[in-house]
Amino acid sequence: MTKIIEFTGTPEAGKTTTIHLLKEKLGPKVHVIEESCENMKSYLPRGAKEEALYMVIAMMKDYIEALYQDYDYVLIDRGLYDRYFWNNYSYARGDITKEKKEERDSFINHPHFDYHADLLVVFKIEPDEAIRRRGGEGRFVTKDRLEKYNQSLEVFAQNFDKTNILEVDTTNLSKEEVVYKILEKI
Repeated sequence: MTKIIEFTGTPEAGKTTTIHLLKEKLGPKVHVIEESCENMKSYLPRGAKEEALYMVIAMMKDYIEALYQDYDYVLIDRGLYDRYFWNNYSYARGDITKEKKEERDSFINHPHFDYHADLLVVFKIEPDEAIRRRGGEGRFVTKDRLEKYNQSLEVFAQNFDKTNILEVDTTNLSKEEVVYKILEKI
């Protein structure tokens, strides 16, 4: 049976790098679903409802297709659980209203989206290290935003069954150490 592993977490914590290293370690029957915002259509307005819907639908399309292939593992870079996190984070920051958050959550909770992950890997990194890895602050990668992001991640992670979640602070870990922690869990 295919094992589904979703990755979420702080920007610059090493999610995408880790996913590709894991793919090498786990063998040829591994499929990676890339972060849907990486393939965002340029004509969609940033932050618009359509952008959020596009990301959910694109990820679900890839997820459903992967379920019907002969894979041992499907590694998802920011899947539906991540969308839940973003909705909560955006609401906590005051970027969206409670009604908007509920609207987005209800779309994700649609009964036709039979989504599950066998393991949710939550990456966290100290803000100063994230900024160093990025080469300086940027639009989203600022010390203040990263601190709030990490706080929101801690609250978010508390809502999951601890047997199905792995929290990894990558601040002082090598890429190999991060991969090893995940391999131990799976």
